[in-house]
Amino acid sequence: MNFKTKIIFILILFLLLPACNNKSNSENNIESSKKEKFSKLHNESKYKKLLLDMKTLSYKKAEKSIKELLAKYPKSPELYYLYAVITKNVNPDPLEAIKILQAVVQLDDKYGKAWKLLGDLFYIRKNYKNALKSWELAIETMKDNANLYYRLANLYYSQKDYNLAIKYFKKSLKIDKKSEWSYYYLAEIYFRFLKQPQKGIEYLKKGLKALPKSKNLNQKLAIFYYDSQKYKEAIKWNKEVLKIINYDNFAIENISDSYMQLKDYKNSIKWLDKILKEQPKSVYYIKKKANIYSIDKKFKKAIELLEFAYRLNNSPNIKAKIAKLYLIMGNPKKYQEIVKELRNSKDSKARRIGRYLNPTGKNKNSIDYVPASNAGLELLNPKK
Repeated sequence: MNFKTKIIFILILFLLLPACNNKSNSENNIESSKKEKFSKLHNESKYKKLLLDMKTLSYKKAEKSIKELLAKYPKSPELYYLYAVITKNVNPDPLEAIKILQAVVQLDDKYGKAWKLLGDLFYIRKNYKNALKSWELAIETMKDNANLYYRLANLYYSQKDYNLAIKYFKKSLKIDKKSEWSYYYLAEIYFRFLKQPQKGIEYLKKGLKALPKSKNLNQKLAIFYYDSQKYKEAIKWNKEVLKIINYDNFAIENISDSYMQLKDYKNSIKWLDKILKEQPKSVYYIKKKANIYSIDKKFKKAIELLEFAYRLNNSPNIKAKIAKLYLIMGNPKKYQEIVKELRNSKDSKARRIGRYLNPTGKNKNSIDYVPASNAGLELLNPKK
């Protein structure tokens, strides 16, 4: 660039500078005006009282304050957002809060918190399309919000769009390594739906490195191992659950079931007794214990338990199971007595069950004929 060109360039800059300054000053004045109004609002005693009322969940009081403030600051997106929060808590129908939030995002389309809450409310109303759209707009200004990614993932999961669910669960975990439910659902997707059980187990183990005391992750891992027929591993992880929470019905029952699958009937009964100690009159668990004795061919003990269960709820199904056990034990006389009792019952359900049972127990074509060698789960499968 020669000297003349340099001079022309400097003159152009000199002429343009005032215009640039004027534009810059104008923008600065607008920004300054916004900050001044913002500062003025935050210094209002009513605003401070409003926040206190919201903090103490006094939403009726807060509703009065917010209306007075909106009369003074009618174009404040922040106040409208707070008004939506109050309305959501005062009115069980989220429609009114949705209308207010739609006004907020018209005033400021970059208001991430408003888009997020709008998505939450659309989700409550099962308007999943608008929930997704709102959360995606919220993410534009809240890129580091793990909870938002989790919400999107969870919605895609509920719609069975597992690829997008995986994408957003993983994004949630990039931001928050302790997002318990992201690990949980990623594991569920891989194990149950994509048929990649090992990958599902790996995600649970990653989660447990970050959250070793998570009951949900420990329990889900135990279930996965049980479903994979790795019963010793299932027992191990259920016991981890019981280190976190002293008593858990599901974990104890699953340990009992695992021992039963391993044919360790003594330990299976021992663990089931822990539940029966807390729920001594639970027909479901009494029947389950009888079932274990039946598989272990301890038929007398099984019958004793079933008779106790029958005294508790008079179910003709239990009576039929007792009859079958007598037949397996080689006592057709007792079997026939029970069949007769059922057929002569005043209860229509009992009579119906009695008719299905072969009166002699000898007919192998009977739909209820059970050979002695098959005394097992199919005989006494307890139903809740």
